Amino acid sequence: FFGCNAEELIGKKIWDEMPQLIGSAFYNAYHSAMVQQKEVHLEQYSTYFNKWVTVNAYPSPDGLVVYFRDTTSQKKAELEIQKKQQQYQTLIERVTDAFISVDKDFNYTFINQQAAELIRRDAASVIGKNVWEVFPDVIGSPTYHAFIRAMTEQVYVSNIDYYEPLDLWQENHIYPSPDGLSVFIRNITGQKRSERAAQQSEEVRNLIMNSAMDAIISIDEKGKINFWNKRAETM
Repeated sequence: FFGCNAEELIGKKIWDEMPQLIGSAFYNAYHSAMVQQKEVHLEQYSTYFNKWVTVNAYPSPDGLVVYFRDTTSQKKAELEIQKKQQQYQTLIERVTDAFISVDKDFNYTFINQQAAELIRRDAASVIGKNVWEVFPDVIGSPTYHAFIRAMTEQVYVSNIDYYEPLDLWQENHIYPSPDGLSVFIRNITGQKRSERAAQQSEEVRNLIMNSAMDAIISIDEKGKINFWNKRAETM
């Protein structure tokens, strides 16, 4: 670990051999353990050794027993995971769709700002809470069954559902993993209202056309207009 033979260090003062450590976290930890006669545990990156080091120092009136462990590989892996998690969270925050993630027990683990606005809740207030406790009236709905199926069968599921308390039409895209679900929620309320308005317009147009068929107008070769009521003729 020190890059030398053990015999070279025995009997020599550690700070004389490694003066670069004076004032470091390790230096302070050793002195604290000795002065207070309490064990000290420390994980720190050492620029001297160019490694992440876990140190456990156990004091006695005669000195210290110190255990070193090189945790560089483990720490690099942890830092890489943290970096990817931060990148993932930043990406999720930037998506225009609402996004939530839940664990395998359907407890919220993440909710972006768009989702918080969509459900009219503060994001921090729902983290750790169960989806079905926050929205008990969703139980038994198409969305509820879509969540259950995605989790149970570990398959991607999409569905469209209307949630009356929020007057919300939502299009859900549900991606499972053994640890839970990642759900993208698209607000399609405007689209559904437009479709309904178009449908109503078509219904009115058809009603007018059907009513118009009760009155028939014809024009002969001389331009004379003839009109009669088809319904009356039938009667």
